[in-house]
Amino acid sequence: MKEKLTQKLESIKNYIRENDALTKRVIVIWIMVVIIALSFPISKLILAKQEQANKEDVAYAAEESEIQTEVSTEAVTEVETEKESESEEESEEETEEVTEEETEEETEEETEEETEAETEKIEVAPVVVEKAPVVHKEDPEKPKVSGDTVSISDLKASQPTPEPSKPTNTQNGPSGTPTPTPTKAPEEKPIRYGIDVSKWQGKIDWKKVKEAGVEFAMIRVGYRTLQSGIIYEDPYAEYNLQQAIANGIPVGVYFFSSAKNKEEVLQEALWVTNYIAPYKLTYPVVYDCEGYNNKSNRHSHLSKEERTDLAIYFLDHVKSKGYTPMFYNSKSHMERNTYWNMDKINSKGYRIWVAQYPSNFKPGSKTTYTGVYHMWQYTSKGKVPGINGNVDMNEAYFGYNPPTNNVTTPTVTPTPTPTPTPPETENILDSMKFISNEDLVSAVSEAKVRNLPTSDGSEVIGVLNKSNGDIVERVGISESGWSKIKYNGDFAYVITAELEVVQEEQETETSTEETESPTQETEAPTEETETSTEESVTPTKVPIESEGQKGTTEQSADKEE
Repeated sequence: MKEKLTQKLESIKNYIRENDALTKRVIVIWIMVVIIALSFPISKLILAKQEQANKEDVAYAAEESEIQTEVSTEAVTEVETEKESESEEESEEETEEVTEEETEEETEEETEEETEAETEKIEVAPVVVEKAPVVHKEDPEKPKVSGDTVSISDLKASQPTPEPSKPTNTQNGPSGTPTPTPTKAPEEKPIRYGIDVSKWQGKIDWKKVKEAGVEFAMIRVGYRTLQSGIIYEDPYAEYNLQQAIANGIPVGVYFFSSAKNKEEVLQEALWVTNYIAPYKLTYPVVYDCEGYNNKSNRHSHLSKEERTDLAIYFLDHVKSKGYTPMFYNSKSHMERNTYWNMDKINSKGYRIWVAQYPSNFKPGSKTTYTGVYHMWQYTSKGKVPGINGNVDMNEAYFGYNPPTNNVTTPTVTPTPTPTPTPPETENILDSMKFISNEDLVSAVSEAKVRNLPTSDGSEVIGVLNKSNGDIVERVGISESGWSKIKYNGDFAYVITAELEVVQEEQETETSTEETESPTQETEAPTEETETSTEESVTPTKVPIESEGQKGTTEQSADKEE
């Protein structure tokens, strides 16, 4: 019995021992669970206290900064007030000493300096301008067939003077009656009859145009496309400029813009003024912008004020380069500041070219445009000898003396005392780059030799005549269409289109004799054979391109630089 009880007790002890270990494990697990569960709310409380402390720190810092700002603002205000009072006293003393004329001169100089400074601030990306193909789908200007058919011969028969604009009643006099205040009218000068041309007129016979009585020509030099925004050179611009000036017709130029910001419009203005630098322009340089009402065009999003500012920016640059600026647009778009702020453009004093095509035009007709204008484009169906098809015709109410470069050279007179080269001559020679091109040339038929590479203001010092067998050595070609030659021991210049390369028979015969050698020379050492072979190679001739085309890719690169 004792043994059984002892066994039962031991078994009970063992069970208690085993259950005690399990209980401890369970208790430990529950403690861990409780600790984990309590850690979340505790951590939230800690974070909330930290955020509150940070907010208090920020508020305290803000209060301190406000106090410091108020103190510094008061100090700065006091200093500025003292400076303003000092500057006012100084300006009053200076105003008493300076005359009105000096003040006006200083204002003009400051305005020019501000314009130049603003131009320099804008960085313009380099532009590579290629000559457009004659057939170009992206050309923004299409041939117009509007207005009355007008012949230049009918206009030359009668040349009326434009009448002044009628006065408008804008003020009331002392008695209450309206006081007439006349509006600005075109300059009271004789009417000049002219044309504006581009590639659409093809190759023009400028001699016939001059003989027909055309008194000036506005030539398109290039355009920016309406979608892609690429700038192109008009394929006939170079030819038209050279030939119009050579025939004594005063010329101006225009550029078709689709610029949508100041960087682009400055890019256009820089290219135009660089392009026309070799030519003597007497009529204005024109900004022409159209197509902005078509939503598919790149500049359609611009407002009236934005368009106006771009036009003025272009014209300001043109003026800074010494040219006469002019703005072109249609009567309906300029009237009453509809699409352009004409008041702002007129305030700059720039000339205005208005387009309006009456259905019935006669000598003495006038545009109905009520704003300020200086030139009127009245038809696109003009007829002028030397031009196939239609051409735009214009009246200009200002005039410039035509260049005298087409005057025949007078007879030989005693040699005058040499005079220093004028600045214009130096500018022409500096701006025109000649690519080395050594060959022999003669005239296609007859070519005038000039002392400068320009048809305007240069002197004719000789004539090359093909029938006389005249041959000269050419040393260079410029992209602007001029060749540099050696003439009477000095350098002279001839229009490249008037020259052709000469392949002399003597050169061919000489090279043939050098290559042919007797039997004894054949047995000579190999070095002599190689030398004679090298001597037999004739120099490569550089072909001359047709009128108005660039000579080489190197020349094009020079112009872009």
